[in-house]
Amino acid sequence: MNHPPHLDRLLGNTRGQIFLFLRRESHTVSDIAEKFGLTDNAVRQHLATLERDGLVRQVGERAGTRKPHLLYQATEEAESLFPKVYDLVLNCLLDAIAERVDSETFDLILRDAGQRLTRDAAIPDDAEGFEDRAKRAVDAIRKLGGSACVETEEGHSFLCGVGRCPLVAVTGEHPELCSLVASALGRVTGLPVTPACRDGEGELRCRFEIRGS
Repeated sequence: MNHPPHLDRLLGNTRGQIFLFLRRESHTVSDIAEKFGLTDNAVRQHLATLERDGLVRQVGERAGTRKPHLLYQATEEAESLFPKVYDLVLNCLLDAIAERVDSETFDLILRDAGQRLTRDAAIPDDAEGFEDRAKRAVDAIRKLGGSACVETEEGHSFLCGVGRCPLVAVTGEHPELCSLVASALGRVTGLPVTPACRDGEGELRCRFEIRGS
């Protein structure tokens, strides 16, 4: 798999190779020095830079003859540097389903998945008003990795995405995936929710209409 340019620059030197070594499992300064033929001081300088950049952290100690040795490991945040195949896999899966079922069945499958996505979410009670229910939708979008706000236009209420849609790499090829999100939002709000995306300044804007009844 090809890496993005910024990752190639990191991995193309000794510091990057140390980072990859620590990505597999935790090691001490001595382990790293032996692996790469470096002095302990040289390793510590590389580790200091990697720690400063948030790529490596101390994760414990290993007992030594005279004193314990610090263990270092790649951080969880550093994993975001590496390309993932989730979008590719999901697109291929949706392609395969769409080729084998009719559009109505495909939509039902997506809506069922949306219900499953939020099956652990609390269902609003009858006493909750529209504003509280709309807030539930905003919170649900945030938990999915996106950001949204509620806007009103000509008497209609819309949940509008702010910034990049977390599913944009998939909805570009499968806009019907929005039915899954609408179904999930409908479940957490207890209100009818429908996709209402539109063009805005040359880009497709993520938008769902939330009706009060």
